[in-house]
Amino acid sequence: MDFINDLKKKNITLYHNKGKIKIIGPQELLTANLKQQIKRHKEDIIAALEAGETDIERSLPKAAPSKSGTYPLSREQKRMFILNQLDDSKTAYNMPL
Repeated sequence: MDFINDLKKKNITLYHNKGKIKIIGPQELLTANLKQQIKRHKEDIIAALEAGETDIERSLPKAAPSKSGTYPLSREQKRMFILNQLDDSKTAYNMPL
């Protein structure tokens, strides 16, 4: 749906939950006119969100499957693994509350 794609380009995201549409975005762009348009096309928007039919989502590249069934770790993941192996208490990434 072009309307949803236009909103995403403006950094406005639409979600739906139990038949209600939630709007997240910059407050200065969430005008009364925009909210009225969303209300007017509510059923179409919910149908498009459920179907996941937006150009932006379809244009994202898909990750190619790995032939070995695994993917290489990032440097950060390797670091986390090594710290976890070296620390007997296994608390390297626990955050105090």
